[in-house]
Amino acid sequence: MLHLSQAALGESKKSDNALMNVKIYDQKLAIGTLSVDKNPHIQFDLVFDKEFKLSHTSKTTSVFFTGYKVEQPFEEDGMDLDSEDEDEELNVPVVKENGKSDGEKQKSQEKAVP
Repeated sequence: MLHLSQAALGESKKSDNALMNVKIYDQKLAIGTLSVDKNPHIQFDLVFDKEFKLSHTSKTTSVFFTGYKVEQPFEEDGMDLDSEDEDEELNVPVVKENGKSDGEKQKSQEKAVP
């Protein structure tokens, strides 16, 4: 998956507009217009999980896009991050008000840290 965060115009000596487009699923969609005077950069919150192409209409300047790529594990991998060590029993000593142990035996040889 790719998260598109921002687009910005490169340096330009002319006042020019750049219509930005994304082509996905054989459709070309407008995602914004950059202008030297009013909107030299635009923030997005667009997420793409399929192949796509970005383009712009400016003949005099470049448009720079920023974002980040996210790798997500598939559910078919058998990874279950929530069930990790759920069945493991915790050995926590019970301490009375006077600071002495309740007399319950601990299952491991580890000592409790105050």
